[in-house]
Amino acid sequence: MTTVCQSLSSYSSYRDSRSQLSVPKQLDNLGESSTVYVGNLSFFTTEEQIYELFSRVGGVKRIIMGLDRNNKTPCGFCFVEFFHHDQALSSLRYISGTKLDERIVRADLDPGFLDGRQYGRGKSGGQVRDEYREDFDSGRGGWGHLKTRQEMEDSRQKEQDDLYRGDHEEGRGGDVPSGMGGGGDEHLQLRHASFSLPSLKSLFNAPSKPDDADAAAASSSSSSAATPPETEAGKGLFDLARESEAIVGRPEARRVQKQATFHKSSTANFKTSKRKLNDLSRLIVGRTADEGVLQLQVSPKKPATRLLSMLALARDHAIAKGLNRDKLVIAQAWTSQGPSLKRLDIKGRGRRGIKHHPSSKLHILLAEGETEEERRRQRKKDQWRASVRGVCERDGTGVGKSRPLINQAVGGWKW
Repeated sequence: MTTVCQSLSSYSSYRDSRSQLSVPKQLDNLGESSTVYVGNLSFFTTEEQIYELFSRVGGVKRIIMGLDRNNKTPCGFCFVEFFHHDQALSSLRYISGTKLDERIVRADLDPGFLDGRQYGRGKSGGQVRDEYREDFDSGRGGWGHLKTRQEMEDSRQKEQDDLYRGDHEEGRGGDVPSGMGGGGDEHLQLRHASFSLPSLKSLFNAPSKPDDADAAAASSSSSSAATPPETEAGKGLFDLARESEAIVGRPEARRVQKQATFHKSSTANFKTSKRKLNDLSRLIVGRTADEGVLQLQVSPKKPATRLLSMLALARDHAIAKGLNRDKLVIAQAWTSQGPSLKRLDIKGRGRRGIKHHPSSKLHILLAEGETEEERRRQRKKDQWRASVRGVCERDGTGVGKSRPLINQAVGGWKW
């Protein structure tokens, strides 16, 4: 039966030119394929939006987003795999030509996804259609790649022409050569120099010394005129700029770095449990760095040797930063859990299992301060002072009070 309108479930005549299969074989695969190619997507359309739209015609098995070959970012197409061939045809009938993310998407039956087809085939990494597109499309990266490159080249050429035209107008060069913004035919030789901002300020703001003839004329006419920088003691513009650069680059003119107040160090993840490292961290925290090294040297624990080398190296680095070794204290010490190492466990009678070896690492913070023993002694001293102050400075007792401390009733019943 002849039909006037084309069926909505029919697929296009596009064939993959890079496929190693013949055209009849591709047609046979299309008759059984459950994969759909979706094009004209926005670069900002997410996988969740595609899944929500195409899941209305059947169960979606997998979605493969098209990526830029260089940047690995979405580039406007994807592959949707269904569980059955009829579901793929239904997506052509009901979804192709509809709007998704304010864009009309098109769906076409695909012979099947192969690894590598998720990347764009354009020279810039994206799709080929975006290479030669001349209109502006905000959903697909703006202008086309060829037009963008041409605009960048024109902008660069214009800046170069303006640079040479400005040199010609200020009189610092000869005729502007052809192709550089001017019509002169003579060869142009320019001398370029780069100056920093401090050197230019010191160059143009510094007062210049007058010559002897100018000084005599100034004394007679009561007016002085400053000489240009080129006539100062026979020095040119480049000599003065070099001297000013040397003055700015002196060590005393540089900014003084701040004094370090702490040093942080840690070990790498190695095979040990977090509980064992916590025991060693409680052993050294609150002590001086030298005491911590001594504690790890006499410790029989297996991870102590690894922690010893880390602590000794951290102590040397802290001293190199300017911290005082006598006041250097392990202020903080904590552990963090690392990934578990899986190993094969061979058992008898053809059985096997998986061993999980935990890994962890230790972090320390070295700073100048008091040790835990000094703080404990200070707390004891403060408690003793508070207890004495509580007895001697109660109401009616103590120095200057009406009632003496002798025969003071402490406790007891009051009938």
